[in-house]
Amino acid sequence: MTEHAPIPARLAALKTATTPDLKAQWRDLFDSEPPPFNRR
Repeated sequence: MTEHAPIPARLAALKTATTPDLKAQWRDLFDSEPPPFNRR
């Protein structure tokens, strides 16, 4: 998923994203490390 994709498509992609992908997105968006906890 790219930064230029429509927002609904980006949101839908979150459901199937891997944990490393989600953490990378967090780093890109917030310029910090993601929280140390997660939910399955």
